[in-house]
Amino acid sequence: MRAPKGRARGQALIEVALALPLLLLLVRAVMGLGQVHAAGLALIHASREGARALAVGRPAPAVVAEVRRQLAPVDPKGQVQVVLEGERSEPGEPVRVVLEWAYPSPFAWVGLGEPLPLHAMATMRRE
Repeated sequence: MRAPKGRARGQALIEVALALPLLLLLVRAVMGLGQVHAAGLALIHASREGARALAVGRPAPAVVAEVRRQLAPVDPKGQVQVVLEGERSEPGEPVRVVLEWAYPSPFAWVGLGEPLPLHAMATMRRE
């Protein structure tokens, strides 16, 4: 025996009402992970660009400015800490740029509001 049409529609509505919040939660979690991953990749790229600038002999303020310029889309407030090593090294010696960032958690909406520590380091040889 078949159920009346109106009753089947009500059942589908309840199923959607139960499944939709879980699906939206999953989509938001994936988006948050994507944001963290993109920030990490930007940090790696900026550390490489900074190390390259330091390796070719640019002064420290110019290197820091280059790193900040590279990170401007993901860190407009300039919260990334920049550490330069080997500023006065001789040609052939290593130079290093270390970046550290307490990335604001994209999961604060579920109670995970602690900042996520992101790190990047790039080493090159002075030219």
